[in-house]
Amino acid sequence: MKTLRTAAKKANLDQPTLSIQDLATTRKVLSQPVSVLRLLNHLQPEQVIWETGEVAVGDVSGWGQLAVLSSGWISWRGHLEDDGDFYGDDYAFAVVLKHPDGSGTGYGLKDEGHIDGGESTSFQVDAYDAWIEANWDAIKTKGYVWKLHADPAVGPDEVLEFILKDLGVAVALVGIVVVMFIAGSEGSGCEWAQPPEGQEGVEVHCPVEY
Repeated sequence: MKTLRTAAKKANLDQPTLSIQDLATTRKVLSQPVSVLRLLNHLQPEQVIWETGEVAVGDVSGWGQLAVLSSGWISWRGHLEDDGDFYGDDYAFAVVLKHPDGSGTGYGLKDEGHIDGGESTSFQVDAYDAWIEANWDAIKTKGYVWKLHADPAVGPDEVLEFILKDLGVAVALVGIVVVMFIAGSEGSGCEWAQPPEGQEGVEVHCPVEY
C-alpha cells in the first residue's frame, strides 16, 4: 500500500516533518487544491514496460523498450544496427498506445534518422502528457504497437510517411483513425535504472514536475 511518507522517501524527499502543501508546492506537482492521491501518484507512480524483442527490417535490426508511467510520462528507447553496405539506411522506429482519445487519435513516440552501413545507434525519447495520467487504467491494459521502417533509397520524410501508414493499419482495429506523436526530448527526462539487488527487470524514474 502506498503512503505519502513511503512515496516521498522513494523520491528522495523524506524529511522529519512532511507538509503535503509544502511538498506539492516545492515539487510543482499539483495545482491548487492539493490532491493527496494525485501527489502519491506522482511521487511513486505505477509503470508498465513493454519490449519489442529482436526486430529486423532489411539490413537494420535491433530492439526497443517502452515505459509508460501513471504520472503521465512515457519513455521509448532502443538500439539499432545496420549490417548493409557503406551507404546505410534512413529509418523510423515508432510506437503507438492502443487506447485512443475521444476523437480517435492514438498517441505515441518515434525516433528517426540515418545509420551508415556497419554502424549502430542508440536512442531514448521521453515525453510527458497529462492525457496518459488521466487514461492510465485503459492504457496499461490495452498495450501498444510498434513499427520499424528502414530503406536505403528514400529520404527521412518518406520514411516517416511509411511508418505512419504502417501504424495506421496496425491500430485501425482498436478505433484509432489518426496517429499523433507526442513532442518528446532526447533522453533528458527519464532514467532507466537497475532495480535493487535480488529483483528482476528495470525501473524507470522520471521527473516530478507536474
